[in-house]
Amino acid sequence: MTGFAGWRLGWLSAAAIALLAVLGGNRKAVMAASQNEDLFSSNVVTLNTKNWKKHVLDNPNMVLVNICRKESGNCYEREWEELAESVRGIVTIAYWDTQQQGGPPKPRYEGLFKRFRRPLLLWSLRKTPIARLITPRRKQKDGSVLQKKITDYFGLVSAADFRKFLDQHMPNFVKPIKNGSGDYHNIFSTAMRNGRPLVVAFTNKTKTSTTLKWLSAEYHRKMYFAEVLPTKKNEGLREEIFGLSDKSGGTAKLYVVKPSGAVVAYEGESFARRKVNDFLKKYAPKKTCAEMGRRALSCRSTRLFCGMS
Repeated sequence: MTGFAGWRLGWLSAAAIALLAVLGGNRKAVMAASQNEDLFSSNVVTLNTKNWKKHVLDNPNMVLVNICRKESGNCYEREWEELAESVRGIVTIAYWDTQQQGGPPKPRYEGLFKRFRRPLLLWSLRKTPIARLITPRRKQKDGSVLQKKITDYFGLVSAADFRKFLDQHMPNFVKPIKNGSGDYHNIFSTAMRNGRPLVVAFTNKTKTSTTLKWLSAEYHRKMYFAEVLPTKKNEGLREEIFGLSDKSGGTAKLYVVKPSGAVVAYEGESFARRKVNDFLKKYAPKKTCAEMGRRALSCRSTRLFCGMS
């Protein structure tokens, strides 16, 4: 009897051990699945070592990266989703999980740095979570770390404050017109030579508005932007270049000059970014020539292919 009881006890122990092993395996699988589950929607780019070059190094737009540890539960989820929705297509909103990926990839050595093996501390981390803005410099080369400017955010954690931070660092692609028709015709000639529409804004302020900066960044490489500043030499410029008086559409704040030379005035009462954006969409090319794979040809020669008229 004692032998039978011992045998049964041993069998039960073995079964219990096997059950625990199965449950332990399932637990590990569940944990692995939860770790691989995306924390954000498709509006936020989840970065890793494979897509880092594509979305960060080669990206011509600004990239705001949320560097944090997913397990900590402090990754600005709600603020990041709201921000990504509001700047979609203009700024890349991304996320780097230090729990899975470790620190962001170290930059490669270039130029003199390659010769002297001097480390670039662009990606060094002091603490997480942190929001890091990576801004491309003018005429950056693909994959070039030296062409990137790094700025960390130290403000309040809210979508509105993140947006203000982006406003401060948004590159301005608007060409100023200060000296009358001469300035205008220089910009006009460049736009027409490249087969791109020209957006001309009239303002009574000396500083480019945030709305116009955002639009110039959104349509960069698709449209040229110019701003007529309130100077003496610009008096009467609207009528001089467009032939429009106050009675014939001369009070509009913004115009689009098509590659064909036709002029269209924006008649909307609101100058909100989304309202103006809806107007510009009608006249912007569908794709840039670079996106069409025609880097060696000018946009003028591929005007029809780019959807311009």
